Amino acid sequence: MKKCIVLAVAAMVLNFSLSFAQPQKQEHQIDKWLTRCIEQDSSTAGMRGCCGKAYDMCDKELNKTYKELMKKLNPAGQKTLKEAQTLWIKYRDAEFKLKDETIGTRQGTMWLNVGDSDRVEFVKQRALELKRYSEILDE
Repeated sequence: MKKCIVLAVAAMVLNFSLSFAQPQKQEHQIDKWLTRCIEQDSSTAGMRGCCGKAYDMCDKELNKTYKELMKKLNPAGQKTLKEAQTLWIKYRDAEFKLKDETIGTRQGTMWLNVGDSDRVEFVKQRALELKRYSEILDE
C-alpha cells in the first residue's frame, strides 16, 4: 500500500514538473465557456448539455473557418479543401461510431461525458487546423 502511495505521489510530481518544462498553450474560448458552464451545473445531465452546446459552437466555428479559408484559396486549392473536408467528415463519422462502440459500451454515466468531451475536442481540433491554414495565407 505504501509503495502505491509513493508511486502515485512521484507520478504527480513528475507530471507537475513536466508541465512547467513545456510551453503552455493558450486556452481556447470554447474551453473557457465549457468550464464555466460545467461549474454552473456539474451533474451528468448538466455536463452533457454543456458539451452539446460546446460541440455546436465548435461546429459553427469550423464551418465559418472553412468558408473563410475557401475564399482565400485559388480554384485548385478550393477543390483540394473541399475533397479534404469531405474525407474528414467521413473520418469524423467513423471515429464517432467507434467511440459509440467502445466508450459507449462502458458502464457508468461518467463514460457518457467522456464520449461527449472527445467529440467536442475532435471537431475543435479540425477548426483549429483550418484556422492555421487561413492564418498562413494571411502572412
